[in-house]
Amino acid sequence: MPAFSDNDIIAAIATARGVAGVAVIRVSGPGALDLVRPLFRPKRETEIAPRRMIYGAFVDDAERAVDDGFLVFFPAPASFTGEDVVELHTHGGLAAPAAVLRLVAERGARMAEPANSPAAPSRRAVSISRRRRRCSMWCTRVPTRRCGRRTRG
Repeated sequence: MPAFSDNDIIAAIATARGVAGVAVIRVSGPGALDLVRPLFRPKRETEIAPRRMIYGAFVDDAERAVDDGFLVFFPAPASFTGEDVVELHTHGGLAAPAAVLRLVAERGARMAEPANSPAAPSRRAVSISRRRRRCSMWCTRVPTRRCGRRTRG
């Protein structure tokens, strides 16, 4: 198992693989925004403000557009992981998210392992029983109509 550092910037596709309209790539760790900023060209805004969705293009080192989409920055500690998090919203499917994730990896982000994925609430390894308790807790807090089921009455 590779050694992890609390200073690592990790990246992963946070949405399900396959046919979809949108894919989300989550980049988490200290300096995540600095790592992603050179890959993103905003169409209008020049400043990336916290919790504000900005439209632009994801570009490679030759300034060629790889895809267009949105960037959202969540500064620590008020983010899903408690660290700086940048979400890159790309076109769905397989090609576009893979191309943008490759750009992020080329800039130095480490691909997430299952136990430390930016989609997980904590980077520390979590026991199976603790994961099940968390899942149970989260599922009971979600109102039925938000789970895709209709409520009666």
